[in-house]
Amino acid sequence: MDEGDIVKKGDVLLSLDKQLAKIEVARVQAQLQEALVQVREYERQRDEAEELVRKKHIAATTFEGAQAQVDIGNAVVKRLRAELQRQQVIVERHHVYAPFDGVVVQKLIEIGQWVDSNRSLYELVELNPLRIEVPVPQFYFNRVIASTSVKIRYDAIPDETFTASISKLIPVSDNTARTFTIFIEVDNEKLMITPGMSARVILQIGEAIKSTSLLIPRDAIVQQPDGRKSVWVVTGENNEITARPVDVKTGKNVSNNVEITQGDLTDGDVIIVKGNELLQPGQNVNVIESLDYSL
Repeated sequence: MDEGDIVKKGDVLLSLDKQLAKIEVARVQAQLQEALVQVREYERQRDEAEELVRKKHIAATTFEGAQAQVDIGNAVVKRLRAELQRQQVIVERHHVYAPFDGVVVQKLIEIGQWVDSNRSLYELVELNPLRIEVPVPQFYFNRVIASTSVKIRYDAIPDETFTASISKLIPVSDNTARTFTIFIEVDNEKLMITPGMSARVILQIGEAIKSTSLLIPRDAIVQQPDGRKSVWVVTGENNEITARPVDVKTGKNVSNNVEITQGDLTDGDVIIVKGNELLQPGQNVNVIESLDYSL
């Protein structure tokens, strides 16, 4: 297997040279055969000693010594059979199998290299399902449960909204960020999503209620010298795109976003997030990059 290959659980990733391992199996098999022959000889000697003891031609201790040799020989046979089984397992382990479905992201070994049992061979990443770790403000800890509705939008797939479910809730908060973590399991059967892809997540907490407040990026808020807060809105088309300020009042902060509780803003307005510090009312602006922050 090479980097980029998609594998299924049980697929052979690579095969190691088994020549030395097979020689070890043959060596143990020979030792086992020798031990079996030796046990048969010990049993013959024991049986002869038993007959001679019965006829009182030798002492009973001679028979007991012969029986001890048989017992020792059987113990050796048992040990060699266990060793043979171990060597056969080692031969089988010269094949490295994929432990789960995934994709090979890094190959750490090349043909002809020597490896030992603690050597990393591949980096394999599971693609389905994926897990999103989301920091949630601790204020909502008692309101987030496994059945909480989740919507996800990925920046790389802006035209689609995905639904998912909360798989785990970690009941330990980060005192610095004042958040706790939830895990969201995401179905990725079509392999549309890759690990590391940025995502925006909305949790529907409690009953869905229609609200006139908006949630916008925190960087869009401009603090005026007199304490007012404003947002610059883009208006016009083509080469006549201008900016106008809109005074707003803000509410709760959610991650890098802020709630707008009052102001002449509506869903769908185009607002300026970067480069808004020195703007003047009616100033012409050039849109360098446009992102859709709605879900």
